[in-house]
Amino acid sequence: MTTRVEVDRGSTSKWSASWLSWDGDRLPKSCSMAVATSAVPVETRQEPWPQWKRPTNVVLRPSFRQLVGPTVNAKMDLIRRHGNNAVHRAAAVPKTVAEASVKELFHSLYWFARTYTRQASALPPAGLEFDTSAVPRPLSPQARALKQAELKAKEAEDEARFKEQAEQLAAERAQNADLARQLEEFKAQIAAAKAANQSVRDTHDYDEQATGMPSSTCSSKKRAGTSSPEVRTPSTR
Repeated sequence: MTTRVEVDRGSTSKWSASWLSWDGDRLPKSCSMAVATSAVPVETRQEPWPQWKRPTNVVLRPSFRQLVGPTVNAKMDLIRRHGNNAVHRAAAVPKTVAEASVKELFHSLYWFARTYTRQASALPPAGLEFDTSAVPRPLSPQARALKQAELKAKEAEDEARFKEQAEQLAAERAQNADLARQLEEFKAQIAAAKAANQSVRDTHDYDEQATGMPSSTCSSKKRAGTSSPEVRTPSTR
């Protein structure tokens, strides 16, 4: 449940009046809504993904902990803490910590697949275990340098191919634009010729009787001014 409140602390305060959303299960019961929301700084409110809605903080919500259960939530929180330490500490991440994080991620994703997979045939087997040998190992300095060189060469190749494709696309678009211009010119010429030709009375003998056109059509043609050969029928007495 999301509650919306408006807090106005005045223009001279570092807290500005704005609408904000707050997950109700994080608010202390002893605090009023106004006090709790006014403690959120402006910089946090203006972020595209507010701090209290970030995935790293979702695992701290009581509603989420209740959803996943204490076991899975503890694994997710361990991943969060290891990630924070990796970002904010200058020391390198130990191999054991890195592997432990990946292992806990494996169990967390297993829970998601086990809980939300819609087809029973696609459910992960209960005996599925984390395979440490499947984790990519760090490359040696020589192998890393070679890999980086290969990636740079592939990047240059891709860039050249994309440039060539962009040039071809631009040329095709220019050709299409020229063809469209020619088509419009032809349409204008045909329309002008049609208008000029229709301004002159059509006196051609279309021989409608030989075509087998109904008499009503012939009569309408006569009324419209189209000449047709006169057919005389011998009189019977």
